[in-house]
Amino acid sequence: MPNMEILEQEFELTNLARKALVTVQENEQKNENLQQMFESAITSGFLAQAMSEPFDTSIFESKVRNDFNYFDYFSDRFDDDVMVENMNKMLAEYFKTIREIYEVINIKPEIFGRDLSDNVSEEEKQEAVKTTLETYLNKHYYSLEPEKRVEVYESAVINNVKELSEKHQIDVNEATEFATKWCVFENFLHKLAFPGLIERKIKYLIESEEYGKVFDQERVQELYERYCDQAKAVSKVLAALI
Repeated sequence: MPNMEILEQEFELTNLARKALVTVQENEQKNENLQQMFESAITSGFLAQAMSEPFDTSIFESKVRNDFNYFDYFSDRFDDDVMVENMNKMLAEYFKTIREIYEVINIKPEIFGRDLSDNVSEEEKQEAVKTTLETYLNKHYYSLEPEKRVEVYESAVINNVKELSEKHQIDVNEATEFATKWCVFENFLHKLAFPGLIERKIKYLIESEEYGKVFDQERVQELYERYCDQAKAVSKVLAALI
């Protein structure tokens, strides 16, 4: 059953968005700064969120079927059934958190790239997933010169490199290579879970005082931080498989 209070709040936000649009249109020639402010609001997600479609269970289920193809692609690379079982448990919690985030911010789930959830043969799924992953990994890792990788990823991987080399006695160069792949996969999982502007909207919700009047910011932040931890753990496993 719809929550009437939330519906009323969303209706109010939508009206504000429409009024803002009218104001911008009326002042477009006279006030360039107002136009820039309006565009900034759309980019940050404030007005875009007010105009978004609400959460839909059936669409999220399609998203899970779609996204799972990217994890299933690596299933034959696990050493034994225990590893597969452990990964499945991690993914169950991972997808549970993603669902809760979409539900709490009440926004329509988005699917990354081509929709592989229905009416697609297994061969097509495998080929589409392979192409997407290879393209992404090549662009963000393999095609980069070593110096460029350092420039792009150094700040993001330095702590992991330190832990791998000091605590696990792994060679620094090897640790750096693994930590970089780990970071690349982690970034990919974020795009897979929250495509387009969705993740930017989540971050804006966490920080915005205006949205704090409508949404439970602490809950959104708690869920997002949990997701980040889960994505980090899952991506670490995947990085070890390539």
